[in-house]
Amino acid sequence: TSTTTTWQVYRKNLTTSVTQTITNDPNYNYWRAEPSPDNSKLLIVRSPANVSTDQENYIDCDILKCNPDGTNMQVILANNQYGWHGFGNTHFHPFGNRILLLVQPTSTAQWNLFTVDASGNNPQQITNTGAIDANWSPIGKKIVSVSLTGPSLLNLEIFKANYNYATNQVSNIVQLTNDTTRNHDPCFSPNGDKIAFCAGNASLYDAIIIPIDT
Repeated sequence: TSTTTTWQVYRKNLTTSVTQTITNDPNYNYWRAEPSPDNSKLLIVRSPANVSTDQENYIDCDILKCNPDGTNMQVILANNQYGWHGFGNTHFHPFGNRILLLVQPTSTAQWNLFTVDASGNNPQQITNTGAIDANWSPIGKKIVSVSLTGPSLLNLEIFKANYNYATNQVSNIVQLTNDTTRNHDPCFSPNGDKIAFCAGNASLYDAIIIPIDT
C-alpha cells in the first residue's frame, strides 16, 4: 500500500519471464517510465516517498535518464531547476533529441507545454492557452493534448495540433472531443490514425479507455 511501500520501476523479459529491478530507492516513488525511440535510454519521473494515495507529485519531482537496465542514472531536470512550480509527463520526440513535458511555471499560472533537449536543457514554451498530458504522433509532426474548455474537470477535452520541428512551434490547434467525461492521457496509435484516451467521472474513479480517429 502507499503507506508502507514505494513505486519502483521494473522491466520484464517476455521471452524468459525474468523480471529485473530498474530502480530500488525507498526514499522515492518512481513513475511515468518511458523508453527512447531507439530503446537506448529510459526517462523516469521520481518524487519523494509519501503516504498519499496519489503518488504522482508534479510539484516536487525530478526527471531522470538512464540505460534500459537502470545503470548510468542521472537527473536531467531537477526540482526547481528553472524555478518552475511543477512539471512532468515527459515524452521523447520520435527523433530522440527533444523531450515534451507539461509545466506550471508558477503556482497561479496555467499548465502549458514545454520542450527541453535530451539533456534537460534549453527549455522552450510551445503553448500559451493551457494544456496538459501531451504526446507526439508517431512521426512527430502532430501533438495531442488535453485542455480545459470550462470551469469543471468534466470540461477537460482532447485537442490536437500541428508541430514544426524546425521552429519548435505548434499551430492549427483543433478540439477533438466535446463530451461529459473528464479526459486525460491521450496518445496516438502506432500508425497515427487513431487516438486513445482515458475518460472518466470528475474523480476518475470510474474511467474507461476510448479510441477515436484523428
